[in-house]
Amino acid sequence: MKSKIENIIMFDRKQSDYGSKNIAAWDKKDLNILGVGFRLNDKLQRMMNLTWKRIENKESPEVENEPMLDTARDIENYGTILELLESDEWV
Repeated sequence: MKSKIENIIMFDRKQSDYGSKNIAAWDKKDLNILGVGFRLNDKLQRMMNLTWKRIENKESPEVENEPMLDTARDIENYGTILELLESDEWV
C-alpha cells in the first residue's frame, strides 16, 4: 500500500511539473490515447531491456537515476491516465 501512495505522490508531482496538456495535446481523445500508448511502449521496451540485462547477468542493469521500480510506477501511472482519458475525466 505504501508504494501506491508513493506512486500517487509521484503522479501528482509530475502533473504539477508538466501539466495535463502534454497528454491532451490533441483535440481528439483517440489521438491522446495513442500518445499514451507510445509512452507506454517506451516504458515497456525499457523494462524488457533491463530484464534482458538481468537474464544475461550483465553488470549494472539499472539505469542511473531511474531504477526498474520507477519504470513500474510510470507504467502504472500511464494506465491511470488511460483510464481517465477513456472516461473523459482527464483535465
